[in-house]
Amino acid sequence: MKLGWIRHGETDWNALGRIQGQTDIPLNAKGKDQALAIASRFRREDWDWIATSDLRRALETARTVEAVAGIPVRSIDPRLREKSFGDAEGMTFEERSQLGDAQIGGAESDDEVVSRAMDWIEETDRLYPGARVLAVTHGGLLARVLPRLIPDLTAGPIGNTSLTVVEKRNGQWHCLLYNCTDHLNMETRRSG
Repeated sequence: MKLGWIRHGETDWNALGRIQGQTDIPLNAKGKDQALAIASRFRREDWDWIATSDLRRALETARTVEAVAGIPVRSIDPRLREKSFGDAEGMTFEERSQLGDAQIGGAESDDEVVSRAMDWIEETDRLYPGARVLAVTHGGLLARVLPRLIPDLTAGPIGNTSLTVVEKRNGQWHCLLYNCTDHLNMETRRSG
């Protein structure tokens, strides 16, 4: 099985450095352009179908890829949602760090995020073992799940509409591409 992980396009809260979590924020104009750029990339690649988080920013990104590249959205799954940051949602990262974890309630644990995402991965692998699936999701989820799939992966900040490709061979996941945003540079060169 081959999985192409896509982080959604930019939102206003991304641009402002606000923690979104499961707050349902739409793409901004830049995010829509980013979604078009990655969708154009997939015109030249071979994928079977798309699974996406049910949060609007991911779903908008997935629907753009579907419309431009013709890859069908087959699954809208809440297991691919961003981590819930509870009371910290809407805060900037600086505001959150000033409060400290003890004063912020309602957040989902990292283990809970990984557990639901791994449940989706294992189910998809079991039902579609040779499939090439794009999964449109969120930076926080990817930052927690990718190191579990690929233990020697050194993960950094995940870019908006970046593509990370992993493939399962002989029972182990291998990273073929990590956090690639080359499609954004190609779009900049074409319009500039």
